[in-house]
Amino acid sequence: MKARLFFLTLFLATIMLVSADELIMWFDSDQYNKWSTSDNFVEGLKILKHGNEAEIDNAISYFDKEFKQHPSNGYALCNKSIILAVQSMMRSYDFTDTEDLDSIATGKEIVNKGMHQAIELMHQGQKLIPTADSLMQANAWLWKAYFYKECEPLDSLQMVSCLEKSTEYRPNADIYKVLIELAWDEDNMSKSEEYALKALEKFPDNENFLMLMANIMTQREDYDGVLNYAGRYLKLARLQEEEIDSDVVLAYANALSQKGHPDDATDFLLSGGVDYLFLYNTLKRIGAHPNMVLSKIGQREFTEEGNPVVWNMLRGLIYCFDKHDYKSATESFLKAKNDNEHRVWNQCIGYSYYMAGDIPNALLHAQAATNLCVTGNLQQLQENQGMIDPLINDINTKLSLSDVFTIETDDYVKLGEYYMLKRCPEKALEPLGNAMAITTHPLQANLYYAMALTDVGRSAEATKPLEEIIDLVTEDLSTTSQAIKAQACAMLGRTNEARSILESLEKVWHPNPLFISDENRTLDGSDVTCYDIAAVYAMIGDNAKSCEWTEKHFENDELPYNFGYMALDRRFDAIKKLPEFQKLIDKYYYQWKNNK
Repeated sequence: MKARLFFLTLFLATIMLVSADELIMWFDSDQYNKWSTSDNFVEGLKILKHGNEAEIDNAISYFDKEFKQHPSNGYALCNKSIILAVQSMMRSYDFTDTEDLDSIATGKEIVNKGMHQAIELMHQGQKLIPTADSLMQANAWLWKAYFYKECEPLDSLQMVSCLEKSTEYRPNADIYKVLIELAWDEDNMSKSEEYALKALEKFPDNENFLMLMANIMTQREDYDGVLNYAGRYLKLARLQEEEIDSDVVLAYANALSQKGHPDDATDFLLSGGVDYLFLYNTLKRIGAHPNMVLSKIGQREFTEEGNPVVWNMLRGLIYCFDKHDYKSATESFLKAKNDNEHRVWNQCIGYSYYMAGDIPNALLHAQAATNLCVTGNLQQLQENQGMIDPLINDINTKLSLSDVFTIETDDYVKLGEYYMLKRCPEKALEPLGNAMAITTHPLQANLYYAMALTDVGRSAEATKPLEEIIDLVTEDLSTTSQAIKAQACAMLGRTNEARSILESLEKVWHPNPLFISDENRTLDGSDVTCYDIAAVYAMIGDNAKSCEWTEKHFENDELPYNFGYMALDRRFDAIKKLPEFQKLIDKYYYQWKNNK
């Protein structure tokens, strides 16, 4: 059974490189093997194919006798090469489960020596196989590529060379795919393109290679090339009624737009899309004008083209997030309700109600979204409205049922935060202390703990957790951590350092839409909120900057109308009563209440 396991392992490793339909496993070519009636060769091949561990040494003996009897039988040498490679892997297997460095080194040495012996023997046998036997020649190069793959360290150059030579004898789509991926992993786009073009010469209707070339052309901003390769891919996929790759759809639409055909790009997207979130994100990325999209949706509805739910959801997203017409957005979402009240629908209409100032309906749909999925924005909506008591009750209930629920660090941090918002710093100390005790990176917990100590008159003790924040964030360049560090500096009176951090955050900040796929989020400033920047500016006494970023908060942050939370947030205490700040709040509160 052990031998069978390793033969199976080797076989699977081989077909990872190439389809077994094209290149075979063993060296017994029906067309060119004139030794197929030789007893020694037949018996050795029989043992090799069946993987009988007890007789594996006999297989080597049979092939040795065969080669001695027929010195021109390269097939026997190649088959013996496979056995030697497997045996070297089997002998090293006992070393793989140990932590002893010497044993591991011994195992690697056994494999390395065995693989190089197998490579040399395969090479000798290959020279004796007729060149016209292209199947076996390709197979020999493929085996050698696998042997090089198993060497320690990996000899990637030799492996790639062997794969290339295998394709010269027998072009194979799977081998080309491996070559392309290897070059891609090494950031060698030119080489990837070279392999892909060679592959397309042999396999012009291969969707994988067309898709890859479309991606390469996209990276090079060769939009004519994108339209060529993506267009061919889309035609094939539609003919075969296969699922179409979304990256190719985006690349094709973007190429049309870049070539000066935005109408065609929009028509193309709307003609085949059924995922309204994908459609919305893609239309945004190609810069499609909202009014044009709405017009085209109307045309399709008139001709009864498409899915009404899709059109109404897409229309709702455009009204909500592009045109900020929340009344029309809500009407569109209600039309899309259908019989399937799913999480995203509840999130969308809940957000629309919230932005229109209809808090009861916003909370209702946020609760529905939360019930349909573990995640939801109900908690955030409650925070924004200053509805702190139910949040405290929820967490305390969870903590009392620790035998049922898994208690997370964030539970303690949130409870401390909510007690601070309720101006109960003495109650915040215990949960925040618990959070600091169970995490190695307690930034948020340290910050609120220091605030609580300060509020209960223990300012001297607040210095330590604040300094710990600064030490922890020294090498952490994430915008969230930097914002917490800025607050710690502000509380320690290190105003210049806090300002420097804020200025760096300002440079990387950019609007962060609610609906955007994770792969399209940038890492530089998508996590920092205008609200946090405004809060820290208020802490260091820069009222003008705080007002500026508070206004940006109302215009750009995901859930901006958080008047209830802001009224409780102690970081804004110094400027809450300033006329310019109050005027700003009144302006946006009036705007919010009149968005219905």
